[in-house]
Amino acid sequence: MLYEILLHATAPGGDVNCIQHLELGSQQNATLEITGSAKEAWLTWVGDTNYNLNAGTPASNYSYWGSDPHDNLVSLLARAASPNLAFTSILREHVNDYKAGLIVPFSINLGQKAHLDVPTDVLMDRYQVDAFGNADGNLFIDWLAFNFGRYLLFSSARGLLPANLQGKWAKDLENPWWGSAPFLYFLLFFLLADLFTWAKQATVCRSLSSSSMILLISIPIALDINIQMNYWMAEMTNMDVTAPLFNFIEVRF
Repeated sequence: MLYEILLHATAPGGDVNCIQHLELGSQQNATLEITGSAKEAWLTWVGDTNYNLNAGTPASNYSYWGSDPHDNLVSLLARAASPNLAFTSILREHVNDYKAGLIVPFSINLGQKAHLDVPTDVLMDRYQVDAFGNADGNLFIDWLAFNFGRYLLFSSARGLLPANLQGKWAKDLENPWWGSAPFLYFLLFFLLADLFTWAKQATVCRSLSSSSMILLISIPIALDINIQMNYWMAEMTNMDVTAPLFNFIEVRF
């Protein structure tokens, strides 16, 4: 299986260039260079795979191989990176989406008090089960972790495929338990963190423009029991995210 990522960079007041470098024999590396008087830069990225859930049949030789997502991604990126879209409107749409899917259908009250002035890592260091000296902080961490878990599942499970063990936050080319990373597009997120260093391990296939790049990577597909652990809270907390999971099981098995 292959997946493709398109990245568009915009730097108001500056210039953006995609510079390719021949390295490691025939492979290529690429970097983004921003020059001029830019005070900020915006990165817009989209990704997809050629995975086709319905191509796991004898007629398709169980290839699960679909069409090249390139043309659809180019069109999607053009809309997402349109100068007519304001950041405030994009943020508002995102927040409203998550409120409708997470906050409105379900809420939990443990009697927690918000500790917004204390960094999360400090609260975690203080956390002790049934510790009387940090009862308020413990309740807040319990509440925060519970809702964070729902947020992760909501973010990973609303596409064509269900969420896997690590969701869309798997950052490496080969992750721990990498055999349980069946859903290729969930690995897209690592590009943002490792775009410049990791590019040496990938192949820069073609350049769309001075500020867009495409990467194609091969990753295997597998499925394991961790999917049950991911979904235990879905229906009992009124999350509308299970349809892709049930459809996947019905089609595959």
